[in-house]
Amino acid sequence: MSIIPRGRAGGYTLSLPKEDRYYLTRSELFDRVTQLLGGRVAEELALEEISTGAQNDLERATNVIRKMITEYGMSEELGPLTFGHKKEEVFLGRDIARDRNYSEEVASAIDREVRHFVDLCYNKAVTLLTENRDRLDKVAAALLEKETLEADEFKQLMDSDSNAEATDRPENDEKKDSPKQLSRMAELRISFPTAPQRA
Repeated sequence: MSIIPRGRAGGYTLSLPKEDRYYLTRSELFDRVTQLLGGRVAEELALEEISTGAQNDLERATNVIRKMITEYGMSEELGPLTFGHKKEEVFLGRDIARDRNYSEEVASAIDREVRHFVDLCYNKAVTLLTENRDRLDKVAAALLEKETLEADEFKQLMDSDSNAEATDRPENDEKKDSPKQLSRMAELRISFPTAPQRA
């Protein structure tokens, strides 16, 4: 994780996979989009302002969601269908594109689903960062001081909060969380249901 500019990027976060993967589940894709939206959400929470810094993250998040709907058949409203034909003309200097083979009505439904899924992920990011605002501020302060954080340094920052919470517990609660703590942990353990429900 770094705030040192690289090319057109003002900073970046690099997440390395724990193992080689050839497919991703629906919930993993939602989590990935939520992570991509975290920067924009952090701006709104910490600065009460937004900037152009999240442009690439927003573009990538939108592309993931659109693929979930048009290529992976992960939309409940549109069903297990794919939309558009892949058109590969790389030899002409073009990117791989998709020819449209669906109606204006379906195109409108796709746009609604994209907005719905992005809103779900955005709201999840807002909840996570609001509930963990102290950790957000701690990471921001560490980056301002060191400019770059490695994975073990980031983990140490996260673990320091856990250790502080453990120190505050009564001795007879060391091995067992109280009902109140369990309730709090359940609130923070936010995850998408198998099929996100519409508001």
